[in-house]
Amino acid sequence: MRVALVGPAWPHRGGIAHHTAALARALVDAGHDAHVLGYRRLYPERFFPGVSQFERVRPAWAVHAERLADPLRPDRNLRLAARIRALGPDAVAFQWWHPFFALCALSALGAGRAAGARTTLLVHNVRPHEGVPLAGPLVEAAGRLADGVVVQSAAERDRLPRTLRSHAVVVHHPPYAQFTGEAAPTPAAGRPGGGADGALRLLFFGLIRPYKGLDDLLEAVALARARGSAVELVVRGECYGEEAALRARVARPDLRGAVDLRTGYVPEPEVAGLFAAADAVALPYREATGSGVAALALAFGRPVVGTRVPGLTEVVGEGGGGFLSPVGDAAALAEVLERMWRVRTGPAEGWAAVEAQARRAAAGPGWGALVEAVTRGSGTARRRGG
Repeated sequence: MRVALVGPAWPHRGGIAHHTAALARALVDAGHDAHVLGYRRLYPERFFPGVSQFERVRPAWAVHAERLADPLRPDRNLRLAARIRALGPDAVAFQWWHPFFALCALSALGAGRAAGARTTLLVHNVRPHEGVPLAGPLVEAAGRLADGVVVQSAAERDRLPRTLRSHAVVVHHPPYAQFTGEAAPTPAAGRPGGGADGALRLLFFGLIRPYKGLDDLLEAVALARARGSAVELVVRGECYGEEAALRARVARPDLRGAVDLRTGYVPEPEVAGLFAAADAVALPYREATGSGVAALALAFGRPVVGTRVPGLTEVVGEGGGGFLSPVGDAAALAEVLERMWRVRTGPAEGWAAVEAQARRAAAGPGWGALVEAVTRGSGTARRRGG
């Protein structure tokens, strides 16, 4: 089956670009002919909060992509639509994560629909974390051109406009094999560090944004340490916010020496080592639609310490690879960290059982479920909206 997959791809970087590449490879592995149609431009530089939107070096996970789409150039999106029609695909899938790219979605899905292809909207966020006017109507407009809608949690399905819920399916975010395949992480219970020196080592990984609750985690680490629990935190990721305030908080006496903070984009070769060196991965999110970081942590056998937001509870769950606390409650999170520290520094079999639970939580349909959602019923799905 010929599939046109529209989404960010190398040289653009970030989670959605990883997702596009992993899905493209999964389609090829399943015997399909995948064509990735990427972007000439994502965000205007003046509005981009990070340092760069591009990978400096072509990573091993990259796939070939035709760079066609542009959210601010209707002529570019006409070319995108023309290319889709020329491909004559059996299926078209579009990566949706922000309504800023609605014009690209309408062009791609409209072209696929006109060509008789099955069309799928892959929704990472029904509404962006920052809140954007018209987000609901725009995702609904795109969804009306899709035969199927894929979301990453049941809570996100419930946030869809009512007209889209009946043909929406939930596929939890699979782990990225390009990272978990780089190194076979040593079980924490059997490697130097961790319980050997009495410390619980946490990793906070990925973009640092307000909704991810890093400030709550820092307060929780400080509280746990004040009560005698040896908790250490490694923070790696690009900061989209007030970095000076973050560094000032880390430098205060109650956290001095406890936090290893290095901001900036994390190169691919460093990812596996960071997860392998951690005892657990911290996701103190205030909201979540799904999490590639959680999927990656569980695939490495690292339990998740997080909050009871739907995007995490569906994947992690209490006792199923995770330790969860109420959203925005640093005191409760500190109690969770103390409980984890006691298990980590106790008998080795106790922490080994925690890691085994994490690996069991990671087991699932993986990328094959997304391939099935994109390709099933090609050319036969019912049409809606006129």
